[in-house]
Amino acid sequence: MLVWIAFARDRFAARKLCGQSLSITVAVVRVPNGCDRVGERRLHRIHESMQIPRISLAAVAGCCALALYSGNTANLSLGPDRLVAGEAVRIYDDPPRDAYTRPAPADLLPRPPVDDQRHLDPDPQQWDNARSIVAVVRARALPVYAAVLAVATALQESLLENLTEAVDCDSLGLFQQRPSTGWGTPEELTDPAYAAGAFLDALLARVPNYRSLPLWQAVQAIQASAYPQRYAQWELQAATMVRTILSR
Repeated sequence: MLVWIAFARDRFAARKLCGQSLSITVAVVRVPNGCDRVGERRLHRIHESMQIPRISLAAVAGCCALALYSGNTANLSLGPDRLVAGEAVRIYDDPPRDAYTRPAPADLLPRPPVDDQRHLDPDPQQWDNARSIVAVVRARALPVYAAVLAVATALQESLLENLTEAVDCDSLGLFQQRPSTGWGTPEELTDPAYAAGAFLDALLARVPNYRSLPLWQAVQAIQASAYPQRYAQWELQAATMVRTILSR
């Protein structure tokens, strides 16, 4: 639930606001299907004495006890002639996690990783390849767990190195995808973005319930490896890399 608060320009005005009773006027506007405008409501008067050295989320929250409406957006006006149009700060009753910039641990790994995890110190090219995978996941608005699955798969198949020369028959690229089995042309499969997209297409088509499965089981439905549980050894490495990429 999002609340917008217009606030005073300087410290003096903020202290004056917090040193007296304040009248809070809330204009709630909901637009689910057309316009449903709820009129202004005068809620209550509050009194709080504190010093605000600079307007911040903590300062505004400490100054004013807010009435919160889940799912609505409110414009709060604190007193006359002390507000600056266009200046606002956003606060949340329960700060939501952005699916990409602030993924929760359970979004990255829905279940604890298996024992005997492998570790890699990626070089710049490996980081770039991981970023390409994450970018494709993000462009498709898929859950971050899909990025962890894809990066873990690429770690096992190629150590995040773009294989431009065929191995194991005609396997190429980050995921050891084969032109002969319909994954794409050699040129396409050695394009990290294309290879990631092809992997995600297969994930959604073959394992639509992948979020409810252990990582290695979901990946095995796509890769058909002779050693399927080896993908699980990269869970923590993949989750750490995805989180690092998304936080920058």
